[in-house]
Amino acid sequence: MDRRLRFACLTLLLFALPVHTRAADEVPPQVDADTGVEIEWNSINSSATFDLKDGSVDNQMSLNGQITFPAQRRYAAYIIELTQITDAAGESVMRSKPTRWSGRSEGYNVNRIMAPADGSGAQGIGVDLSRLVTDTSRVAKIRGVIYLLEVTGTHETDILLAPSATMTPLAPGIKVRVDHIEKQDPNSFLNVAYQYVREGNLSIDALDRPPFLYAITGLDAQSKPVPLRAPPYNYVTGNGTGMVRFYPTDEKSAPIQMRIILATETTERRVSFELDVAKLTKDADAPPVKPR
Repeated sequence: MDRRLRFACLTLLLFALPVHTRAADEVPPQVDADTGVEIEWNSINSSATFDLKDGSVDNQMSLNGQITFPAQRRYAAYIIELTQITDAAGESVMRSKPTRWSGRSEGYNVNRIMAPADGSGAQGIGVDLSRLVTDTSRVAKIRGVIYLLEVTGTHETDILLAPSATMTPLAPGIKVRVDHIEKQDPNSFLNVAYQYVREGNLSIDALDRPPFLYAITGLDAQSKPVPLRAPPYNYVTGNGTGMVRFYPTDEKSAPIQMRIILATETTERRVSFELDVAKLTKDADAPPVKPR
């Protein structure tokens, strides 16, 4: 076969048929009285990929929305667990159910929450339904639970933002020190690299082993919170190192100290939800087939 013809044939092997439909305002936000959390589901995204070589079809489907956390309640993480997915006849189209709080497990993830110290904030949420169901075309009803890990006890330690060779105790068995600081321009960010030691070689942010690192905030010389464009981003590795990034509004708001907040006690909360897929999607003409 001519090499040009062979290349042309290979490029036609895979096609994607995207479908993204949404019915606005059909599913009102749900505010849970116990947790104060607001959950809004707003779309079902679907797509199909056709392999012209073997005739197979790969269907993808995801559920998407937003979760909003209230002020004065501190949540460290959440897990979305779908407990039931059925078709229009009420028959289950769900695969075997995985366990929760186990890191990454068959489409369920532990989602760390990057929020201000008061706990308020909102972030997008989503679930890959393709891994959970046997046939995406039959999905009609979805029931699930959002598990929330609420921080109900904390311990705070303020540390000067300056490299140090001395470890500062945060709690029994946990110490930390500032390793180095990387300053960008005032309108960018400030990176603070730190090292920690924890007994048992545990990560400092292990959610199932309190006390664990809940949040880090920026402070001025008087130990008052500094204004930031966004909540600090904290990244922790399992080998005793971490990095927190601050986003000051200007040079004057760059933090002088950082407050490390440990979660000493936690309580698991749950918010149940039930969705009618028809209220999140609406009929739409199929778009033309496009190459992936």
